[in-house]
Amino acid sequence: MPRPSRWPEVMAAAAKVFRAKGYHAATLEDVADEVGMLKGSLYNYITSKEELLFAVVRPPAEQLLEQTRALVAAEGTAPGKVVAIARVHAGVLAEHFVYAAVYVHEIAGMGRYPEWAAMDHEYVELVRAVLAAGVAEGRCATTSTSGRRATC
Repeated sequence: MPRPSRWPEVMAAAAKVFRAKGYHAATLEDVADEVGMLKGSLYNYITSKEELLFAVVRPPAEQLLEQTRALVAAEGTAPGKVVAIARVHAGVLAEHFVYAAVYVHEIAGMGRYPEWAAMDHEYVELVRAVLAAGVAEGRCATTSTSGRRATC
């Protein structure tokens, strides 16, 4: 009988270690120690520390983006969509807090990785589109003279 995968444990350990030490200071040995395995055993699951980082941050980032896309595409008012987006954002943070914290500290807004920068940009543009629609509907007000910020 094959041994069950320890991937969920590896992911949880990596998220915990990356959050505590930061990605650059953390080592694969730290992650292996947290899981209770030898460092070499991690290579049954990953090929690099960077791959592990991306595996840790991908679930919350993709969940947030997919749910936001769906909310923006759905029927409804801009203020309702803003509230729904805020709930989704809070829900993702609550469900994946340690993983999301690693994303915020190591990936978000850094522009180091093109794929992640594109995801960040898309999310911000989705939210801006909802706010702009609210301004156009007269349901949201601009808060700056440039009209770039809006509140609903």
